[in-house]
Amino acid sequence: MNNPTFICKTDADFLLETFCFKDGVAFFYGKMKNGIIEYFVNDGQKVHGPFDVCPKTDKLYYPDDLEKLSFRDFEWYIQGEEHDKKSEEDWHNTLNELGEIANEIAKITPESEYDESAHVLTYYNSDGTTKEQYFVTNAKKYGPYAHIFPAFYKNENNFQFIFQKKIPKNYRSPKPNYYYNYNGKEFKIGKETPCFFYDPKEHAILQQSDLSYIIIDGKKMDFFNGECSPCSIRTDGTHTLITGKDKSCDIVFHYILDGVEHIIHTDGEIYHCDCESVTYFSNHKIWYHNETQISVPIPGSNSEIFGSAVRYEKQGIPYILLKGNAYNGTQGFLYAKTQGFLYLKDGALYFKEYNYQTLCAPKSSPLYQKSPDEIIKDIDNNFKTLAAEHRLAGE
Repeated sequence: MNNPTFICKTDADFLLETFCFKDGVAFFYGKMKNGIIEYFVNDGQKVHGPFDVCPKTDKLYYPDDLEKLSFRDFEWYIQGEEHDKKSEEDWHNTLNELGEIANEIAKITPESEYDESAHVLTYYNSDGTTKEQYFVTNAKKYGPYAHIFPAFYKNENNFQFIFQKKIPKNYRSPKPNYYYNYNGKEFKIGKETPCFFYDPKEHAILQQSDLSYIIIDGKKMDFFNGECSPCSIRTDGTHTLITGKDKSCDIVFHYILDGVEHIIHTDGEIYHCDCESVTYFSNHKIWYHNETQISVPIPGSNSEIFGSAVRYEKQGIPYILLKGNAYNGTQGFLYAKTQGFLYLKDGALYFKEYNYQTLCAPKSSPLYQKSPDEIIKDIDNNFKTLAAEHRLAGE
C-alpha cells in the first residue's frame, strides 16, 4: 500500500470497525492484556474503555448518515448495560395515535375495490381490513380467498396468481399454506413466501424456498431428483442457470448451467448475478467463478472480493488481503466521500484510497449516481475479469 493517508496514532492491537464522519473518524478497537482482550472506543474526542465486551453501534449507520452526522452525534452502547427506554405513558400515547390513524384510514376505505390490471376484486371489512378477494376473468370468478398476492394477467387463457385460502376462525396454524393458480389449474405449495414471474420467453415460473421442484408452465419440474431445496431458475433466453441446495448437507450445492450439472462445496453463499455463471467461496477457503479459481486461499471466513482485494474475518476481526499483504482493517469511506481501506500499521490508523463497488455509497460519491443494477453488473464483471485473465484476488 503506497502513499496512505495518516489519520491518527493509536495503541490498538487490532481494529474492529471504523466510522468516517464529515469532521473526523471514530473507531472501535481491542487490545490484549495478560491474555484478556479489552475493548475501546475512540469517538474522535476521547478514548472510552476498557470494556470486557465489544461495543456496538446504537443503530445501523449508512454512509449517507455519516456524511451528515458529526462524530459528536454518534451513538454507541455496551451490551448488558441499562439504556433509556420509552416511558409507559409515551408507549400508550404512541399506540393511541396509531389507532387514530387506522380509524381514519378505515373511514375512507371503500366497501369493495377492483384492480383492473391485476384482475383482483377486493371486499373490505368495516374497519378497513381485507374481508376477501377474488381473481376475475370473463369466463370465471375464482375465490373467495383470504388474500391474493400480485397477480399476472395476460389474457383469458394466460394468467397466474398466488393466494391463501380463507381460514375458519377456530383453525389454529402458525403459518397457512400458499396456493398457486396457473391458467385455472390449482397447486398447493409451501408455507414460505413464493416467487413467480414470466421469463424472457414468456414461460410462467414459480419457485419457493421450501419446495424441491420448480413449476414451469403448470408442470412440476424436479431437476435434482428431490435432493435439493430450495431451487431456483434464471434464464436470459440463451443461457439457463438452475441452482439448488442439497437437503442432506448445508455446504453442498448443485447447479445446472446450460444442461450440464455441477456439484460444489461452499461455506458461504452462491452468487449468480446472471444466467451464465456462479461465484462462490469454497470450503477450502478459495473463491471460484464457475470452475475457475479467482482468489488465493483466504485464512478466514465471511470473505468478500473488492476488485483485486479480499476482505475477510479472523476470530471476528476484519482484515484486508491485497497484493499478498494482510492488513488489519476494513473497507469504507474517508469522511463519507472517498472510497478505500482503513487499516492499522505500526501503531497508527491509515487510509488508502481504493475504488470498489458498493450498494451503500454516500451521495457525495460519484458511485452514488450508479443504479443498483449497474453496480451488481460491475461486481459480476469483476468476477468474470479475474477468471478470464486468470488473476487471483489477494495476490
